[in-house]
Amino acid sequence: MITTHTILTILQQSEYNVDAVEKWVETHADYPEQLVPKWTMKMKLIATLSSLFFFLPIVTRLKIAVAWIAPAEQLVRWSIYFPAKQKLLRLKKRGLIVVAVAGSYGKTSTKTIAGFLLSEQRAVLVTPESYNTLLGIAHIIRRKLTNEHQIFIVEMGEYHPGDIAKLLDFCQPDFGVMVPLGRQHIEILGSFEQLLQEMKDFVSAFRPDNVLIHEANQSHFPNPQIQLYGTTSPATYFLEDSHISRAGTDFRVKLPGEQRFSCFSPLYGEHQAVNVLPTFWLGDRLKLDLNKISKKIAGLPYVPRRHQPTFAANNVLLLDNSYNTNPDSVVSSLQLVKQLEPTKSIVVTLGFVEQGEKAPEIHYQFGMQLAKAINALGLIEGPYTENIKEGFLAGGGSAKQLFRGKDQEDVIAQLRAEIIPGSVILFEGGYQELYT
Repeated sequence: MITTHTILTILQQSEYNVDAVEKWVETHADYPEQLVPKWTMKMKLIATLSSLFFFLPIVTRLKIAVAWIAPAEQLVRWSIYFPAKQKLLRLKKRGLIVVAVAGSYGKTSTKTIAGFLLSEQRAVLVTPESYNTLLGIAHIIRRKLTNEHQIFIVEMGEYHPGDIAKLLDFCQPDFGVMVPLGRQHIEILGSFEQLLQEMKDFVSAFRPDNVLIHEANQSHFPNPQIQLYGTTSPATYFLEDSHISRAGTDFRVKLPGEQRFSCFSPLYGEHQAVNVLPTFWLGDRLKLDLNKISKKIAGLPYVPRRHQPTFAANNVLLLDNSYNTNPDSVVSSLQLVKQLEPTKSIVVTLGFVEQGEKAPEIHYQFGMQLAKAINALGLIEGPYTENIKEGFLAGGGSAKQLFRGKDQEDVIAQLRAEIIPGSVILFEGGYQELYT
């Protein structure tokens, strides 16, 4: 039984798209979690209006409530957008550089890393957390952006067709970075082809020398004038080698002109070292001291819930990657666990979010991946738990390695006997993004 609060939460996290909520309800009829929305003024108003029609189905009530407040909401949004855009344009005329980061996964880590590394040489403002919608960015411009800032780094989200074009028109960025593309938000966007269209809009907004693309996207954007970053030599900015330990990641980067820097980052994984490369590119384009950037990497703070470590007793390492994941990025997570050489590798997961009609198949394949990569699996009950379980068993995993619970705490309690000294426990999944 899905509670009203749970449905309101999904409405809020789908950017108040009632059609998306209707699809979610159809595919999650037995969803067990009890979610609570953030009680913003808008959410309180929708909840109150919808309750007046208690005799109607919940989705119908939400459609009425959202439609009723739409005219007033548009007026409020305009009163936020217009002054924010005017302020941004005014600051750009005074020399503010705007950098846009788009793509499927790695956006938040990439922008956070860039903001920290560039801050020693320039006054930088980064959109916080996962603020990546038009309204969220406008709020940050109004509340945080000042005359003192020299660089403004903006994360751009692509939840609905046309989002990227709107954000580009609003922000007028000078430089663009495209992180890897993957099967994320497909349930809302509709298809991977629609995602590609969003990214084509992104690339076309810049001169070829003002946009940097992750090497995994090259086949979709085969312009030889556009520079790439990644782990192979065709990329202009790439890692020559990396080594992961519980201390962090040692790596060496190669830049144009045979420049090389040996670096250490406290962040875990080759993928996080790759997320440093766009900062070197920006440093190049802005004529900053790259040596200072390379040295500052050693002081990088952990990015919350992106493989954020917690060191527990008996050399047990907890890796929190619970905010965001997808079928493509999970490969890096499992590789990271292997590279840390645990005595026992354990994954706790709910699965992926917003995968559309292919979700059962995707979760079955996820289970097969897990069977080949870990020693124990904790499954948080969700809509695709059975699919993951079936894939896990088909992939060679055993029922003795499986532990199921209603929430994260329940699963951990069941896993307690499996946790031995030197274990690595990876919390992997989108439940912090959509389910809390």
